Amino acid sequence: MASRPPQLFPVFLLVVVELFFLLVIVAGPNLFAPRLSEFLAARRGLLLVGHVSAVVTGVIWITIGDILFTRFLLYTGIPQNDVMIRKLHLVSRWVWGALAIIVISGFGLYIPEAARLNHAPKFILKMIVVAVLVVNGTFLNIVVAPRFVRFQSFVRTGLRTDGQERMLFYMACASGAVSFVSWWSALILGFLSALPLSFMTGLAVYIGLVAVMIGISQIVAWYIGARAKLDFPR
Repeated sequence: MASRPPQLFPVFLLVVVELFFLLVIVAGPNLFAPRLSEFLAARRGLLLVGHVSAVVTGVIWITIGDILFTRFLLYTGIPQNDVMIRKLHLVSRWVWGALAIIVISGFGLYIPEAARLNHAPKFILKMIVVAVLVVNGTFLNIVVAPRFVRFQSFVRTGLRTDGQERMLFYMACASGAVSFVSWWSALILGFLSALPLSFMTGLAVYIGLVAVMIGISQIVAWYIGARAKLDFPR
């Protein structure tokens, strides 16, 4: 099966998030017209429902995606490749759709309360997590997704291939771990009324969780390769 070309939407969303950060840092609340703030403030409930729903949807689909990707690597039946790849691409579309709604609704929630949110540790930490999601998701979509079939063939050789493919496989597993931690972090932050820790402590906890999950992902990647050497001996 031929690899699908990478989509440009993740790159577009990455640019939008970067511009949003620039607006927050440089312009802040003075950028937005009072009428726009009033319009969005009146619809805060609708925006909040959309925002929370998108985060929950993203968490559900990224969890399903991690399970499907692991099964895809371990599955030995070639006829199911096309079905599994279609499922993985469906997961990718749902995740990117959820992330787009998070960014758009986030704009709507931010603008009326920009002066307060610019100094809120929870908001700043959540924006960092969302930025990580977009950057990491762009890597998954552009680098990992087009190589689904190649990764499976790579695993079946017991990771016996050139160094670049091996590195990309381990990076893909690490990227999945980053995505998993970041989505769950965004969900937890969304349900907190305020960050119970200082910003630096919260950031350190997030980075620590990411590091632990990356380590676990590398062990899992090694295990998949070790199992493949037994199932598909040279």
